[in-house]
Amino acid sequence: MKPVLSEPSPFETEKDASPVGEATAVPAAPRAKAHITILDGLRGIAALSVCLFHYTTGALSTFRHPIMQFVGHRGYLGVEIFFVISGFIIPFALARSNYSLKKFGQFMVRRFVRIGPPAYLTMVIFAGVCFLVDYFHLTASPFSKPITVPMLVHNLLFTIPFTTYQWINGIFWTLSIEFEFYLVLGLLFPLLRKYSWGIMALGLALSASYYIPGMPEQTLFHYNVLFTFGMATWLMFDKLISRNYFFAVLALFSVIGVFQVTSAPVLAGVATALAIIYLRFSNPVATFFGNISYSLYLLHIIVGATMELLLIRLIPVVNLATVVLALIVCIGTAVGISYLFYRYVETPCMRLSGQLFRAKRA
Repeated sequence: MKPVLSEPSPFETEKDASPVGEATAVPAAPRAKAHITILDGLRGIAALSVCLFHYTTGALSTFRHPIMQFVGHRGYLGVEIFFVISGFIIPFALARSNYSLKKFGQFMVRRFVRIGPPAYLTMVIFAGVCFLVDYFHLTASPFSKPITVPMLVHNLLFTIPFTTYQWINGIFWTLSIEFEFYLVLGLLFPLLRKYSWGIMALGLALSASYYIPGMPEQTLFHYNVLFTFGMATWLMFDKLISRNYFFAVLALFSVIGVFQVTSAPVLAGVATALAIIYLRFSNPVATFFGNISYSLYLLHIIVGATMELLLIRLIPVVNLATVVLALIVCIGTAVGISYLFYRYVETPCMRLSGQLFRAKRA
């Protein structure tokens, strides 16, 4: 992958990270290697896990089998892995760009340019596929849903959780939480970096906000403990807090997380945080899947549902072997199309994001 001048998301490499365009400015705090190789593998595992979860528990409604449902039923934890990575890598990048509050607007614009256009394109593709399925009567029941103007606007703004409307593409709920995190972190990052107690104060405040009457379920306030794991990992990685403080944060928010997100996501989050700190692993396969992870996350349901409509005419659903064959075909197709999407859609968006607000050379 060619280096890009944009700050990393949980779906991209942190090479040449610069959230507000000042790629040459490096603070005096301890610096680690520019590329943290373990993140490639973690992103790839997260995206493939979510893909397997959806393919075995609902997205491929015809090709389902109890054994494969058991194999893939914990794949949803890939989302939790993504949240921890985001909690780590966004402040990691901000710390290396001399970020200050006056650059908040630039930071948010760049995040939007990086995340938004690929997501919007997949929304168009998703709606188009649903229309074609209904137009040619490929399923017994309607595949698409009516789209009103307010519904479309809230989908584009990722504000559906705070309304009564539905997502056009259901996986967008995680992107909504990502942008909520960007807003909070962009405003409070100086506090986190300057004061060691900031991580505790922010994490506890967000966790407490979850219990505000009427607070929607799928928001940052519900999944805050996972982002807190990530932020604590960044502070530990950059040696801004002690090891004992790091483990105290993990312990405290693990207890909170058991009540807010249950034990399985907490275990996945802690394991991800420890992997970032203690593991060093890299190979071309991990790098490949790490690079395409965002595209695979966006496209896997669309590709899987489309492939299912073709496969049910070619493969008889008679036993476990045919279900496994269908899964392999769908995952392989999703990976291939995601690579093309990454190369021709996601990469240009990364470059555009990197060019915005780039610091002028003296």
